[in-house]
Amino acid sequence: MKSIRIQASSLAQGPLDEMPKKIEVLATRPRLRATSSPTLNRQDYTVGLICALSVEMTAAQAMLDVAHVAPALVSSDQVFALKPNSYRFGSIGVHNVVIVCLPSGVPGTVSAAMVLANMLSSFRGIKFGLMVGIGGGVPSKKNDIRLGDVVVSTPTATYPGVIQYDFGKAVGEGQFQRSGTLNKPPEDLLSAVASLDSDHKMNGNKLSEHINCMLKKHPRMYNEFSRPRTDSLYNADYEHISEDATCSGCDAAKLEIREPRLSEDPVIHYGLIASGNQVMKHGPTRDRLGREYGVLCFEMEAAGLMDYFKLLVIRGICDYADSHKNKHWQGYAAATAAAYAKELLKSLQELGDTPPELEPSETTAKANETTEEVSETIETASKASEEAASRTLSKEHKSRFGTLNTKFKAGLSNFFAVAESSNVKTAPELQKFINEDLIAASKSEQQNVYKVNLLLDQGAEPEYRDDTYHRTSLIWAVISGREDIVSILLNNQASVETRDGKNHRTPLIWAVIGGRADIIIILLDYQASIEAKDGIYHRTPLIWAIIGGREDIVGILLNHQALIESRDTTWDWTPLMWAIWKSGKMAIIQKLIDQKASLTATDKKWGRTPLLWAVYYGRSDVARIFLERNRELIEDKDKEQLTPLALAWRECKKEVAQVLIEHGANTNFAFRSGRPLLISAIIRKDESDMFLAKLLVENGADVQCKDKNGMPALSVAVKNKVAAIARILIDKGAALEATDNEGHTALKWAVKGAHGELIELLVRSEAKR
Repeated sequence: MKSIRIQASSLAQGPLDEMPKKIEVLATRPRLRATSSPTLNRQDYTVGLICALSVEMTAAQAMLDVAHVAPALVSSDQVFALKPNSYRFGSIGVHNVVIVCLPSGVPGTVSAAMVLANMLSSFRGIKFGLMVGIGGGVPSKKNDIRLGDVVVSTPTATYPGVIQYDFGKAVGEGQFQRSGTLNKPPEDLLSAVASLDSDHKMNGNKLSEHINCMLKKHPRMYNEFSRPRTDSLYNADYEHISEDATCSGCDAAKLEIREPRLSEDPVIHYGLIASGNQVMKHGPTRDRLGREYGVLCFEMEAAGLMDYFKLLVIRGICDYADSHKNKHWQGYAAATAAAYAKELLKSLQELGDTPPELEPSETTAKANETTEEVSETIETASKASEEAASRTLSKEHKSRFGTLNTKFKAGLSNFFAVAESSNVKTAPELQKFINEDLIAASKSEQQNVYKVNLLLDQGAEPEYRDDTYHRTSLIWAVISGREDIVSILLNNQASVETRDGKNHRTPLIWAVIGGRADIIIILLDYQASIEAKDGIYHRTPLIWAIIGGREDIVGILLNHQALIESRDTTWDWTPLMWAIWKSGKMAIIQKLIDQKASLTATDKKWGRTPLLWAVYYGRSDVARIFLERNRELIEDKDKEQLTPLALAWRECKKEVAQVLIEHGANTNFAFRSGRPLLISAIIRKDESDMFLAKLLVENGADVQCKDKNGMPALSVAVKNKVAAIARILIDKGAALEATDNEGHTALKWAVKGAHGELIELLVRSEAKR
């Protein structure tokens, strides 16, 4: 045996005064020996993880701390014939877990109930279950649900955590009345969920950390289970238009543009999950049920289990339950759900037991003054002590020891940060601890200025990156809003142009996204590049400020000569185009116009000018300002050869159309097919079309115009039974006897359609003339 001993003979006084004068550790280097997966009895398994798909089972299995050899699988009552390959076994924390998957191609509540009955008959020690897998999210203004997020079933004021939305009866007028109530998750699990939620609010969740460890442990899973980059949410009423599973043929203009998140970490949502026997693939129905019941997620199995078992449902969001759903996010979503299940189980003590207090003094030894062995490796000491404890401590003590072990490593790092002696050599392991301590101090909300200075004095490296996000201390300090630490790091040669490893964002971009105006000024004083773009969307800080609606930051960047025409590569939009989309931020648009932002610039994909984008998004206030500056913009055309007025008609933006006509828009515009805009408005017969048709006629549109088949506008109105427009056309002098290419008059179309009101209108009008 070899002991590693540490003497802390002199510690600096200050905020770390509470550190003990001596750090006592006894670590025994273990003998290497072969290990094998344990085999337990069936009654030793206390938790059931239920999956519907193989991708979910794979993720759950990969999250096990230890895999077990399968016990004998014969049910005691011989009712069920079991197949060994149906189950996987292992442990997470102190819990022994059995994982089961539904038969391939047989999803739904009935199949889930049968699998559950089989499992409970075979493993009678199971005390509760977790339904772990994927689901379709219900995004809304209230709940910003994104792909990869996790939804956990918890009761609401009205519903128990899971509802079966397709169980009920048909009532009058084609309405469906949902009936029946399912059990809510057990109180002990809900208490654990609430406790874990509280921890996450203070310290953040560890889902990304668990997934990264899983991928390192199982590198073959990387392609299917790592996080995809593209998260696309289309308007609820925009249907997928291609037979291809991808959305490569879908109109990007129909995408919902959402605020960017500061982090790609999955967000955990708590609330109602809707379960049923059919796949939800319809955006409007998804939103209707979301509004009606407040559901956050759709899935297909949980309703078959809730009344028969103590169960919590955990769903990783893999799609938005609309026609655009595909399998691109399934692996990662399964992994986030499994990661939450792992974190929940690790937070739970062994069922029914409360571990007694651990006396740490029984596992420590007196320290001596030798520091040479300390630098040999702190990590070895930590691991050795952990293995020693695993041999000598009872099972209920081990989780407590893990906490002490973490504090031990943190204490060593603090010790070396404040040690007065400069004779200790910095081993690579010690350097890593000091660097990690600098990362932790930089992102902490506590007052750590003193500690940061000490760590830098002891050789901490500002350019060191954490293993999870590959961010430097400067980036973490920016994200945490610590302008004091940002200044210290920059004064110690931290690179102002460093980028994180995932989004490739500079500290300035992170400061803009976080709305940290004070930090932005500091970074610009240190010559941060104001035109540096992130590595995914290729947006400048100015564009990010506009997306965030930060008028103050837009002003700061413009005052520092940010380029007014810099474009991103995703949409190829100028800052002014981004500002148009950002509803309610007229002040930002005015700032850009005052800085001479181009009103004639066009994007590459649609060829639209800022005025055309203002029309597309229904910004009549913006359109008015543009036209007051330059009335010639009124005849701008995009790649489809649509003028602003034609685009306003297509997008049903009647308020914008009124502004355009007030400013001289051509009311006799004809599409490339030759059809006049007036006739197009009559044919579509929407409320906004009737408004526009009336507006066109009252503002000089040719009432004698014809479509490509020679049919006059009046005949079109009669044929489509639009009496109100026919009356306006007649009042404006439309020819009653005008014929189409087949020689039909409006009256003939009225008779053919047996429309009495129109026949009477035409006959009376003829008589008056």
